[in-house]
Amino acid sequence: MADLIRRSRLFTIIKEIRILWIFIILLSPSFLSTKAFCEDLLSNIEISGYVKSLNTVMQPSPLAGLPSGFITSNQQRIDLTGEVRDIDFEVSAENNLIFSEAALSEFDPFTHNSVNRIINLESTIFTDKYSEDKLDIDRLLIRKNFDYGELTVGRQAIGYGRMSMVSPLDVIEPFSPDALDTDTRSGVDAVRATHYFDLGGQLGGSIVLGDEEENNSYLLNFSQNVNGIDILGICGSLRERPMLGAGFATDIGGMGLKAEAVFYIGKDVNQEGGDIHSSFAVGGIEAWYRFENGINFIVEYLYNGAGENDPAKYLEVKSSAANNEGLNAFYGQHYLLFGPSYAFTPLVELKILSFWNILDGSVFARPLLDISVTDNTDVQLFWAMTTGAEPSPATPNIPRSEFGSIGDYGGVYLKYYF
Repeated sequence: MADLIRRSRLFTIIKEIRILWIFIILLSPSFLSTKAFCEDLLSNIEISGYVKSLNTVMQPSPLAGLPSGFITSNQQRIDLTGEVRDIDFEVSAENNLIFSEAALSEFDPFTHNSVNRIINLESTIFTDKYSEDKLDIDRLLIRKNFDYGELTVGRQAIGYGRMSMVSPLDVIEPFSPDALDTDTRSGVDAVRATHYFDLGGQLGGSIVLGDEEENNSYLLNFSQNVNGIDILGICGSLRERPMLGAGFATDIGGMGLKAEAVFYIGKDVNQEGGDIHSSFAVGGIEAWYRFENGINFIVEYLYNGAGENDPAKYLEVKSSAANNEGLNAFYGQHYLLFGPSYAFTPLVELKILSFWNILDGSVFARPLLDISVTDNTDVQLFWAMTTGAEPSPATPNIPRSEFGSIGDYGGVYLKYYF
């Protein structure tokens, strides 16, 4: 049986690679026909990547069943980019070695699997209860540029939103709101076409293929600048949810102002693993300003219609489709988010990230000191603190607030780029 599984996985990988090469040949019949192809390939390849080590200590949680202890995640990534005969390509491989004191399956942020990939290009080097080493092909794409647009096929990064903290329009593979590292967005399997017009205007269409047919997405997106205001729009079907969204971004007297909102029709409502609302909206408004003393301040109000107002229902939200797909990371509905920062020197910056669940009164706050050691080496020191009503001793498995149900944590994040 194991041999059959391995053969099936190998055949699937070969199939995807074959599809990509057929597409290249169709775009340029002479693409592979001459020796010049190999010469162009070798001369145009650029190599980059990084090595990162995130080391975190989790304190005991007030909510029963949540893990505590030490966990380390160590990533090594290499990116190959280039151009041959007017065809751009990208290939990226990332290895991640994780070790934890508690059972690894309990650490959700470290074990999330994307639902936006039809082909499994992940290989487990080894795994046990407390550790694992996985190799993932995070980019595998070709891109053809035209006079007024481009066509991209394969595993690629897709992001639609503009807001800095939580972007409602970022619907495909959004970063977690408390993500420490937003340098590289996870790749998804997609076919994407974009048409450019005027100055900064674009009209695009994307087909994102999921791990199951119900997780396929078919989306149209639009953007245009009108009198200094960027207008954004998106519509289509997001993993079997009809959806429509819009937003804008502008600058008023030195203050940046952005707003986005998306309306969804729920899928598999009231079924196990489905959405918990027949329809819901997610929207936010964000303001950014830099004061004369050098402090940058970002504030956002977020309405999360995928959540609940009653803390007793938070666990239901956690197991809902929106959360399992990475579309939603909060459990409540009304939030204020703050993100002040101050650079003591060009190499040392203090950043503070804070979430306030307005209805249950709980708060998450994470100060982070970002130190640039060299041009390509960074060290981040952080500690996340939480306050709010803790679960009752009589019902330790039922939260009474969102952030009061998790323990504090902190650590060191080391990054080296090449």
